[in-house]
Amino acid sequence: MPSGTPRRNDLWSLLDASWAAEEGGLDAFLHRVLERSAAHFGATGASLFLLDEDTGEFRLATKSGLDARMPDDAVILPGEGFAGKAVRTGRPLLLGPEQGGRRELTSAMVVPLVGPEGDCIGVLNLSRGTGLRTFSANDLRRARAVAGHLALAVSNAMLFRRMDEAVREARALHLRLRTVLDCLGVGMLVIDSDGRVIQHNAQFGIMTGANLVDGRAWNERPTVSRELTETLARAVGVALVGRSERRHCTSATTDRSWVVVGAPMRCGAAIAVEEVTELDRLQRETARTSRLAEIGQMTAAIAHEIRNPLTGIRTAAQLVRTCPEQSDELGRIIEEEAVKLNHLCDDFLEFARPLRLELTPVDLGEVVREVAESCRAEFDSAGVSLAVRKGGLSIIEADRRRVEQVCRNLLLNALQACERGGEVEVLVEEGRLSVVDSGAGIDDETKDKLFTPFFTTKSRGTGLGLSTVRKIVQAHGGHISVHSELGKGTSFELDFGKAA
Repeated sequence: MPSGTPRRNDLWSLLDASWAAEEGGLDAFLHRVLERSAAHFGATGASLFLLDEDTGEFRLATKSGLDARMPDDAVILPGEGFAGKAVRTGRPLLLGPEQGGRRELTSAMVVPLVGPEGDCIGVLNLSRGTGLRTFSANDLRRARAVAGHLALAVSNAMLFRRMDEAVREARALHLRLRTVLDCLGVGMLVIDSDGRVIQHNAQFGIMTGANLVDGRAWNERPTVSRELTETLARAVGVALVGRSERRHCTSATTDRSWVVVGAPMRCGAAIAVEEVTELDRLQRETARTSRLAEIGQMTAAIAHEIRNPLTGIRTAAQLVRTCPEQSDELGRIIEEEAVKLNHLCDDFLEFARPLRLELTPVDLGEVVREVAESCRAEFDSAGVSLAVRKGGLSIIEADRRRVEQVCRNLLLNALQACERGGEVEVLVEEGRLSVVDSGAGIDDETKDKLFTPFFTTKSRGTGLGLSTVRKIVQAHGGHISVHSELGKGTSFELDFGKAA
C-alpha cells in the first residue's frame, strides 16, 4: 500500500489501551504507537515526547529509525524551537531540510498531541530520509486528524498506568497494614452495615476464640466467654448507629479481662479487642499495696485522733473522784468524748471496708443537679454562688448512691474553700465531672497530701472526705486529679471511666 494511503485499521488500533497491560507495560505500548504512526505516514524516523507534569517539560519517551540517535535526555521546552512552538499553538508543523537542520532528512512533521481536556500531553516527531518524497500539505492535514487519536490513546494508556500503580500501591499498603495489625497484640475486625465480616486479623480469632469467615455474620460462632460476646455485641450495635464505644469486661469464670473499642466507618464499623488481664491483675495488686500503705498511715492517724478524746475522758474521770460535786458536768464531757470516739470508729470502719458497688446506668448530670439542689441552702447561707453546666448526655455505669456521695463531698469541700461572694462551678460532660472553686487555692505541698487519710487543713472533720472520694472513683475504674494555683482557686476533675 502506498505510504500516502490512510490505513484505518492502524488508526483504530492506536486506541487499544490494553497494550499497556502487556509485558513491558506503558513503554512497550508507546513504542508500538510510535512504530504504527511512523508506518502510517511512511516515516523513516520517529520520536515521542511526553509531558512531565512536575517540570512542565516534554521528555523523550521512545524513538526509532533515524531518530534513534537522539539523546535519551532530550527535552522540548514550550515556546522554544519548532517543537516548542507546536506545543504552544497545538497545530502540527511541516518542516523542510533547511528548517530541520539535518542533511539526511528531506522533511519532518511535528505533531502536538492535544488531550481530551485541551492541553498538550505530548509531541510526535516524524521524518523522512533522503531519497523519499517530502511530506505534503495533505499529510499535515491527516496528521492533525491522527493527533487526536494518538492523544486519546496515549492519555488512556497513561491513565491505565496510573490506575495500575494506584492499585499496586493500595495492595502494598494493605499488605503492610495487615502485617502491622498481625504483629500487634490487638484483635481487629471490620464489618459492613449488615454485620458481615469484611476483614479481620489473626489476633482477633486468637484473642476471642471466634472462628470468623469473610462475608458471614461476625457473631455466628460464640467467643471464649459470655461477657466478651455481650460486650462485642454492644460495641458493634453502637458503632453501626454512628457512635464510638469503649467498654471493659471481665469473665467471672476465667478471670480474663478485655477492652473493646467500636468505631463507626462508612457503611460499617471497626472493632478492636485488647486483652488486659495482666494489666488488671497488676492494677489490683498495686491497689492492694497502696491500700496497705494507707492502712498504715491510718493506723498512726487514728492513734493520734483517739488519744485526744481518751485524754479528755481520763482527765474527767480523775476529776470525778476528787470533785464529786462536778460529776454532772464531768459526766457530760465524758459522754461527748465517747461519742467522738464512736464517730471516729464509724468513719474508720466505713473507709476501711471494701466497697460493694451496685452498678446501673446513671445520668451523671441528673445526679449532680439533685445534689446541688440539696446543698443550695448551705451555699446561699454562706453567700457563695453555685452553677451547674451540662455539656450533653452523660450516662455512666456506676453506683448511684456512691456517685451522690462523691458529688456532695466535692461540693461541700469547694464551699468551705470559698469566702462570701465566692463562686463554685460544676461542669458535667461525657462521663467526666469538674468542680471549680474561686477559693484561695492550694500550695503544692498541701496538694500532695490531699488524698492522704485523716489529713485535713480544717479545724473540724476527720480528713477522710477526699480520701473517700478517690476510693469511690477508683472503684469505678476512673481517676481524679487536682489543679490549683494560689490566689486563683482549685479544680477537681473526675473521669468515671465507664460509659453505660
